[in-house]
Amino acid sequence: MKKRTILKNSSGQSLPLVVLFMGLIIGAAALTIDYAKVSALRNESQTATSAAALAAAKSLEEQLAPSGTVSGGITLSSTQLSTASSEADAVYQEDIAHTIHHTGLGNVTLTYSVGKPSNPPETAAQLSQSSITAPIYIHASASGTTSMNFGAALGISAASVRPESTAVFYADTSAVNNSNFIPLGMPNTHTYSPGQTFYAYRG
Repeated sequence: MKKRTILKNSSGQSLPLVVLFMGLIIGAAALTIDYAKVSALRNESQTATSAAALAAAKSLEEQLAPSGTVSGGITLSSTQLSTASSEADAVYQEDIAHTIHHTGLGNVTLTYSVGKPSNPPETAAQLSQSSITAPIYIHASASGTTSMNFGAALGISAASVRPESTAVFYADTSAVNNSNFIPLGMPNTHTYSPGQTFYAYRG
């Protein structure tokens, strides 16, 4: 007599695994979207603070060295600092207005120090001095958050964004030809001569 073996019905057992892995894949994709959003905002806000710091440095240059050179030291006043901050804020507002939706990044803080970066920053009274030949450091910073689209499901409702940038204005510009300032990208629109010196900056 032949022995009969009854096979157990195993149909449908792969469905839970498919559902499980699909959930993991969808979750990973959702977190990737949130991460990309935060990274993009950080880059955009970083560009805005860099532009603000450079705008303040440019404003100081135009006020203190309109001819492009300085003979000896310079005198720095609170009025000049206020003008530089106002121009930097205008540049920042224009840039930050076109970034990804955020909360709190609408204001930029400008601080100044002479000789080296200072923490806490020097006050306007401390900076109002004469015969400055040391570099003037301009620090631009902001702080805010952006909401998470899918991270909220994991208890992460928002991500913080804190961009900051520092620019330097050299009070003694007699050794620097402003026409030779170029970005690190070395644009093709500029002509170069062998042995010519250029002063590169990083935004």
